Amino acid sequence: SRLVKRIIAYLIDILIITTVCQSLSNTTIMNPNLNKYEKYRKEYNETYLSYIKYVGDLSKYYDELKNNNYINTSNIDLSLDNGNIKLCNYSIDDGKIIIVEISYSKNSYIIKISKGIGIIDLKK
Repeated sequence: SRLVKRIIAYLIDILIITTVCQSLSNTTIMNPNLNKYEKYRKEYNETYLSYIKYVGDLSKYYDELKNNNYINTSNIDLSLDNGNIKLCNYSIDDGKIIIVEISYSKNSYIIKISKGIGIIDLKK
């Protein structure tokens, strides 16, 4: 019983000390770089959210094309900084195909749509 009380007292002491230390670390008196940290944290969060939206847009474009029977003609890896996504489908015009190419880099992407004469050969 005394041992249990002693262990509980130690745990309460640790909790109090942790709370006090955490409270002090969130003040500019104890942590003069707190404002810089908050600034960099905010910039990181904005960059991360922008990147997530960017990759999400590319994924949505790709998924929408795939759902509309476009055939993937290239390997896709959106984790790379630079790349191309190529998809194709038959045009409503006989003997013509539509090619959609999405070129992407770290900060932007370009969508190029072209129509040409050709066939889609799925044999490799």
